[in-house]
Amino acid sequence: MKKMKLFTSLFMVFTLVMSMHCTQVFASSQEPASEERTAGSAKYVAILTTSNRLAVGSLGKLTCAGDTEVLPGYTAGIKIELQQQSGSSWATIKTWEGSNPSFIYLSNDWYVVKGTYQLKLTHTSYNSSGQLLETVYKYSKTVTVN
Repeated sequence: MKKMKLFTSLFMVFTLVMSMHCTQVFASSQEPASEERTAGSAKYVAILTTSNRLAVGSLGKLTCAGDTEVLPGYTAGIKIELQQQSGSSWATIKTWEGSNPSFIYLSNDWYVVKGTYQLKLTHTSYNSSGQLLETVYKYSKTVTVN
């Protein structure tokens, strides 16, 4: 009787371990077989990460920054538009842009008058032939200069 209980217990442990292993194998086989990466909750072809920063300094100085990181072998691009609120819409008052293999970071200061501001960022990736692969638009938080 003891042997039967031991055998049953071992069989149940073995079955549990195997079912967990099979579940993991099944789950991993469901992953997409493409080169997509996830940044946030959206999937992109080559873009790994994006970020932005809009900070208010003294005397109406805004620090405007952003970056784009892509997979090796691709070129990262970024366009930063400083926008001022005009009624219910936004008007671009200054633009910076650039590109670089794998990673691009831009940071510039700009002096502004009283008002509400935001950054509109356009993150891009290009393949080795220079063809545009994807474009991702992001916005910074808004800041108010008094």
